[in-house]
Amino acid sequence: MKTYHLGLDGQGDTKLESLPLPFIFNGTTATDRDRERAPGPEIAQKYAALRLLKRQAGFVENTAARAYPRLLIIASGSVELTTAYMVAELSPGDVMYLDDLNGGTGVLTYGEDTRIIEIEVSTDWKPEGVVPPVIKDAGVANKVVEMHVADEKAHFRDASGLFDLQETDDSAESILAVSFLAFSPDLVSDWHTEAAVSIVVALSGGFELQVGGQGGEEVLRAGDVCLVDDRTGQGHITRIHGETRVVAIRIPNEHRWR
Repeated sequence: MKTYHLGLDGQGDTKLESLPLPFIFNGTTATDRDRERAPGPEIAQKYAALRLLKRQAGFVENTAARAYPRLLIIASGSVELTTAYMVAELSPGDVMYLDDLNGGTGVLTYGEDTRIIEIEVSTDWKPEGVVPPVIKDAGVANKVVEMHVADEKAHFRDASGLFDLQETDDSAESILAVSFLAFSPDLVSDWHTEAAVSIVVALSGGFELQVGGQGGEEVLRAGDVCLVDDRTGQGHITRIHGETRVVAIRIPNEHRWR
């Protein structure tokens, strides 16, 4: 994964730099320094709205097209970011923070079948935490799945149409909390349920979810998305493959994608 912060420099021109994110580290490989840099609980509430966007090849927009600061997470396809002095290519699992609202001149050009998770952040959200290392991830077709409960067991089903349900770019779902999570290799969490509904996006590594019902197991790789609604019954198991990072976006139980 790669992370970028697009803001304005001292002359008012669009500026591109690395983006730190507020990762919470879990597992034996976490260091004291990792724990010191972990964010306080209040940052999880500094997110306003969620949009699942789909773009066709060649779609172009100005980075300052929105009136609010936002995080873009690439779920599939590609995005080319062009500024006056730099060009960057974003792939599945990459994250970009757009904060050039006043006169930004950056341009986003979308590749074929590009799906974007857009997180609108509050105006007092600050890019703090750690810049994750740039690592090579498995280049596989990106998946969108849903975990749901039936007959007291969790099951998987295809949810590839999730990004087709966005009525307009302005329609959005409210966000209850957002957590950026980093896991040590080989970490295992035994059978458990979740307290709330979340959309989980893998950023790097392998995030395995095992259920007792249909679908068995899914390993989320960079850009893969899982809508997790597993609040009752047997629950599920998680296993970590390599150094893994994900973002978990908590949404209302009665959400627009139900």
